[in-house]
Amino acid sequence: MPEVLARRLKPGYLPCTKNEFSGSESMDIQRPQAERARTLHLYTQDRFDPEIEALRRSDFELAAGTTRVRDAFDECSSYMLARVGDELVGTVRMTQPPGALRGWLPDPGQSALPQGPGVIEFTRGVVARRWRGLGIYQLLMCATVLHAGKTATVAIAAVEPFLHVRGFLHLLGFRECGRPLIFHDGPGCRTLAQCMELDLATARSSAIPHMTSLKIRLQSKRIEVDSGDQATSAAFG
Repeated sequence: MPEVLARRLKPGYLPCTKNEFSGSESMDIQRPQAERARTLHLYTQDRFDPEIEALRRSDFELAAGTTRVRDAFDECSSYMLARVGDELVGTVRMTQPPGALRGWLPDPGQSALPQGPGVIEFTRGVVARRWRGLGIYQLLMCATVLHAGKTATVAIAAVEPFLHVRGFLHLLGFRECGRPLIFHDGPGCRTLAQCMELDLATARSSAIPHMTSLKIRLQSKRIEVDSGDQATSAAFG
């Protein structure tokens, strides 16, 4: 489908994130100061809380500036979170289908995405603007893949066809599933996105070395990475 259609469908953005991989970064983004060492904590929680809501409201393009940041799937999802000090800097939502991707389609039968108890869905990824460009989105996705692999066998997601994020998802092992579809993923929004799926059993071998590389990259910025999740601890040895 031609790129002009994807642009016409804005301002809808999808899940996996527009936020980290928008091409070029704005020159007025204030980067975190690197003079003193910081620790980035990765952890999961099973509830949608005011901090996630605030981050989504301010930095997730689909929701920014609106009063509609929650949806019906937030209350039945869990979250991979990244925190530096008192600041929540990123999150990815994990949902057991039936979830948002089929729920956002006018005709759920359009989707070729796998279904079943072993499937988990990744959506609503967001990184705070001032923390972008450091690899935090990639780190979150790697940690999400490793964590999800404890209870699921297949992960599904969707991403706009022309976003750079697709390249990183391919490195993790995601592959396209069917043709791009139009998702009604927010009030008055339509987003053209490509469905993708991932075999979580084989993805571990890709996610761990990527996490190790990202850890080294963040250490060069004087940011240490800490994870209390046993499923991801091998990447931080």
